[in-house]
Amino acid sequence: MKMRILHVIPGDNFTEGMGYKDNYLAAINVQDGHDVLILSSCKTWKDSKIEYTTPCDKIMDNGVRLIRRKYKKYINDHVSSKLRVLDDAYAIVEDFRPDVIRVLNPHNFTLPIIVEYKKKHPQIKLYVDSHQEYYNSGTGFLSYWVFHKFLVCRMLQSSLDYIDKVFYCLEGTKLFLQEMYDIPSSKMEFYPMGGIIRDYDERQIIRKRIREALRIKEDEIMMVHSGKMTAGKRTKEILEALAELTNRSFRLVLIGSIPKDMEPILTPLIEADSRVIFLGWKTAEELEEYIIAGDIYLQPGTASATIYKALCAGSALVVAPDIKGYDEFMKGVGWYGKTKEEFARIFDVISEEPLILREMGDRAVIIAREVFDYRTLAARLYSEDKKGLFYSTFQNSGMRS
Repeated sequence: MKMRILHVIPGDNFTEGMGYKDNYLAAINVQDGHDVLILSSCKTWKDSKIEYTTPCDKIMDNGVRLIRRKYKKYINDHVSSKLRVLDDAYAIVEDFRPDVIRVLNPHNFTLPIIVEYKKKHPQIKLYVDSHQEYYNSGTGFLSYWVFHKFLVCRMLQSSLDYIDKVFYCLEGTKLFLQEMYDIPSSKMEFYPMGGIIRDYDERQIIRKRIREALRIKEDEIMMVHSGKMTAGKRTKEILEALAELTNRSFRLVLIGSIPKDMEPILTPLIEADSRVIFLGWKTAEELEEYIIAGDIYLQPGTASATIYKALCAGSALVVAPDIKGYDEFMKGVGWYGKTKEEFARIFDVISEEPLILREMGDRAVIIAREVFDYRTLAARLYSEDKKGLFYSTFQNSGMRS
């Protein structure tokens, strides 16, 4: 049945062509045959900076309709940017007549406007999709106690009866929602960031093309590590462990940037080892292809959405042991590590049994297909029947606090 799907993005910086959750979900909604509208603020990314663009109403290349609106003015621009009330929001929603509404993040006061529409149309589905954690929300005294704990909490509590589910993307997000806003577990549902699963033949074509370009042989072990390579990213420890490894069939592909303070530390390590290839920044689509070409993705720093793309790519993983929510999908798909010694032991295991990476990659795709594939996540907006068997292990066991 054809439906009308509305994605409301009041506070985040929706950017056309980016590989973010909102872009993927909306595009797949269209591919599934639905009418799709994104209602967003005028905030967007350009050249790695946030800027304000002009209001618009247009159809994007992927068939999704995009409406941008400015914030309503309250006192001054600073207060308006915190309250995040999109101008003409109710009229736009009423004109579109959605069957499903997904609001990105609860800390905005466009949400009460959406709730008013839900009150008048109780048959529709209303979801709030939170990506908040303590490191990115409520970090200051006023932000914590006045904005989140008082204003947003009161607004959410008065809206909960009309919200079908509050989604959380990480275990840290669930904890934040429970402690900051007193949202009960029964109201929440795991709805992660994810990726796109290519079919096996397509992955093999990408793998062959990328490896040929990098001059990495099929029987060599290609490791991928990406992001801004701060001290917390553990890039130094990875490079030091590789330097001590005598096996010359390993290749380490670094994608991202090196901060100024890390250049004197990382550059000599990179230049001293011919097995290391530093590529600099790549687009989200290019990064995905490099991960597909690799055998194992190393992300032993903080939580990252790229982990889910690596699962969808069929890659084994190395992650830090202290990130909440990783335990369930890490079973059988990789290792925990954050020190040079731990990385060295992992590399030794792979040297002795390289075929284990293929087994882990196969397991990763099975998990990703049920939980992290954006096609599955998009379908869950229309039907409860689209939740796979592995999803229940997240919702009912490992992801329960």
